Amino acid sequence: MTALRFPTRRLISADRRLITAIIALFLGDLLPAGSAPLTLETTQTVLDGAVVTVPPGAVIRLAPGERTGLLLANLHGSADQPIIIINHGGQVRIGNTADAAALRIRDCTHLQVRGDGDPQHPYGIEVFRADGGQGVQISGRSSDFELCHLEIHHAHYAGIMSKSDPTCSGDLNRGRFTQRNVHIHHTYVHDVGGEGLYLGSSFYTGTSSPSCPGVVLYPHDIVGLRVHDVCTERTGREGIQVGCAVEACDIYRNQIRDAGIRGLEHQNSGLQINPGTTGRVFGNVIVGAPGNGITLTGIGDNTVFNNVVARVGGHGIFCDNRNRADEPSIGTRRGSFMVVVHNTLVHLGGFGFRSYNEYGPHFVHNNLVVDAASGLLHTPGVTLTASHNLLVPVVAEAGFVDPAHDDYRIQDTSPARHAGGDLGERTVPVDAGGLLRPLRGACDVGAHEAGPPLGQGSPPVLR
Repeated sequence: MTALRFPTRRLISADRRLITAIIALFLGDLLPAGSAPLTLETTQTVLDGAVVTVPPGAVIRLAPGERTGLLLANLHGSADQPIIIINHGGQVRIGNTADAAALRIRDCTHLQVRGDGDPQHPYGIEVFRADGGQGVQISGRSSDFELCHLEIHHAHYAGIMSKSDPTCSGDLNRGRFTQRNVHIHHTYVHDVGGEGLYLGSSFYTGTSSPSCPGVVLYPHDIVGLRVHDVCTERTGREGIQVGCAVEACDIYRNQIRDAGIRGLEHQNSGLQINPGTTGRVFGNVIVGAPGNGITLTGIGDNTVFNNVVARVGGHGIFCDNRNRADEPSIGTRRGSFMVVVHNTLVHLGGFGFRSYNEYGPHFVHNNLVVDAASGLLHTPGVTLTASHNLLVPVVAEAGFVDPAHDDYRIQDTSPARHAGGDLGERTVPVDAGGLLRPLRGACDVGAHEAGPPLGQGSPPVLR
């Protein structure tokens, strides 16, 4: 049967009724939930729910091969019946030279875009070119979506960008739109000009527009963000950047390598937690960045643990408050906490941990810092509780398993062995590799307990 074509223009009512009748003639109904999946051929570059009815629970298969772009618009599943877009029968390859992004998701809710439709291809959807901007762009009032098993490279700017900038009309601004339940995992982003992942606005404390001078515009919040098992390599700016994630944000088990290779000042950390962001950062491996390994300038109540940072030009972990000058209540919250425990920080151009955030208490314990040019800690004016942090001057004395190959697990002979303190209610019960903590006796300092790797908690392997 000839593949259905989805026109890019908005059809008038008569056209839409005609299209509906034709599709119903061939399919018996308009993609009812539970019906046989529909295949979107390589020549079909638009799927718009405002033109073709795609009900909750529908499965749309992407035919293998190359296509010049893909726009998914106005698709609305439900919490228990998301619409699924998935590769089928091989790898889908998307390359685009003209649009703002190669794969665009606009005004969609309860949508999954998945590249795990063929076991022969771990990344069944590959964006191999995006000259106009992003590899993948999520915009409009999109919410409640999942992306997984994608490979994205050679994008002019970000690999994945998910945000809607505030407008003078206010339709997409804080208080009128909240993006919820964003889930990105098992995705490989490399060789892009900007951030690997750019999630949420960088301007939580407000921005402006020449279209409405003098008006402060506040970007939308994100509530519920999970990013895990993502690999980024050779990104022009940060590997992962998150902003405006005000609640339930977890960034974990990711690998970030060679971030910030364009050398742009203040855009060269491995992982950047931008203003407006709270939550947990754990189990990440960050190797190679001109700036800091992890930068934290969010709203507070951040917990950072079981991370490995190596070979960065700045500090292992850097923290500061960010508040609006004329309205300090907007930004980092007074009294919010910062917990930094059980991290391994190696080959640093600055301190292991440095903070200028005076807005709340810091708890810094059981961190292993090795070969830090400036030393262990620098926290002027900060309310700090710190203990059992270990500074080792050179890598050869740290007792790592194989530092030449970035294996920073510790051996039984390491000075970090049994050198940790009891954290009480802040105890982290497993290490970065999934071993129980403490494994034998007192806990070890750093991200890893000495012992055989279990694998279930270890980050993905970079290709």
